[in-house]
Amino acid sequence: ISRDVQILRGKAIEHLTNAAARAFVEQQDALLAG
Repeated sequence: ISRDVQILRGKAIEHLTNAAARAFVEQQDALLAG
């Protein structure tokens, strides 16, 4: 895999991870309440 593809893949993974973390924090109380 070329270096450019690796960089883009890393950025995409970072973006998705941040989005998931943000969604969890926003819904944390509801999730923990069941």
